[in-house]
Amino acid sequence: MTDAPPSLGPARNGSEADPVTPRLRLTGTSAGPVSSEEAALLELRASLVRTVSANQRDADLIRARLERASRIDPIREVTGRDAFDANQRGTMAMLEAVDRRLDALDAGRASALIETTPAANDLLRRP
Repeated sequence: MTDAPPSLGPARNGSEADPVTPRLRLTGTSAGPVSSEEAALLELRASLVRTVSANQRDADLIRARLERASRIDPIREVTGRDAFDANQRGTMAMLEAVDRRLDALDAGRASALIETTPAANDLLRRP
């Protein structure tokens, strides 16, 4: 059960939206329809962000457990490198590559800056 009043009408998902109407995209790219390549890259980007978050959480947990037990990271002791930091650097490099590709796809697309008036009752569209 939702707390939303019935006057708001039924909920709409993105597939029900008019395909001609531009949509704002969470990546900060210009509005408009998303190509299949962009959709795949956005899914990959979301997966990489979740991976970075999960890896950081796991690293913090394991480091805390090692510290509580007065133990050291055996990988760091043997190799001199922290396995968690290396993993994060690799994942962040992949994330940066995805962002560069999204930027390249977006470079040719016309974009506009959309602002509201001070009274927030009208939208101003600027090239």
